[in-house]
Amino acid sequence: MESQITETYFLSAARCTPEDELPLPALVQKLIDIATLHANRIDIGYDRLIKNNCAWVLSRVAIEMERWPGINESYSVTTWIVSLNRFYSDRAFRICDSDGNVIGHALTTWVAIDIDARRPANLLSLFPEELPVKGDIPPVKPFVRHSQIEIADEVTPYTFCYCDIDCNRHVNTTRYVELLLNRFDLGFFDENRISRFEIAFQNEAHFGDSVDVKIARSDNNEFRLEIADEKRTLTRAAITVTPRS
Repeated sequence: MESQITETYFLSAARCTPEDELPLPALVQKLIDIATLHANRIDIGYDRLIKNNCAWVLSRVAIEMERWPGINESYSVTTWIVSLNRFYSDRAFRICDSDGNVIGHALTTWVAIDIDARRPANLLSLFPEELPVKGDIPPVKPFVRHSQIEIADEVTPYTFCYCDIDCNRHVNTTRYVELLLNRFDLGFFDENRISRFEIAFQNEAHFGDSVDVKIARSDNNEFRLEIADEKRTLTRAAITVTPRS
């Protein structure tokens, strides 16, 4: 079994941000794509889980970038499993530029849920055989358990639409990320780049659900964000930015 895999990508102009860089939602999608590819190769992917009426669900993501790939640049993403226990599996990622220089790392947490019950499944029962777990933890600051935003600096209402929904019939991961980033204006990203992004998913959202997107500014460089409906918090996130030189 392959303990890790690497994929190389090319960033075309059509895929760039207004700052000519790889968008954060696009990187999140690449992490999901290569994680899916690796899981399929080692036979712990969709085809294996669906036989047990289960599916992988992303629970947490933390990304730290020293710089972002730019327009017409190739970059690579490498992934491996850090750990797997009864309840969840941690997966790591390394992002490199075309010369092989490391420019970022990411750490994700995944759970398998029973599709009907919408409850976590026992991973050790689903995968009783030995899996290629490397145990190499990337140099990413540990996940932070953020508290609920009680007083927000800004609240924006939103209702989830057709293009927000994926094959699991709930809101797609990257749509949450896009929704959060769209709370900032163009000038903010012209002046700052994201150096760390963290998001934790707590409850599912579905087509037609109405939510509030909240922002709380911790200081000039750190922002806490939250998406919640009237009864539940759906996701909490944090963004750290670095001023552009």
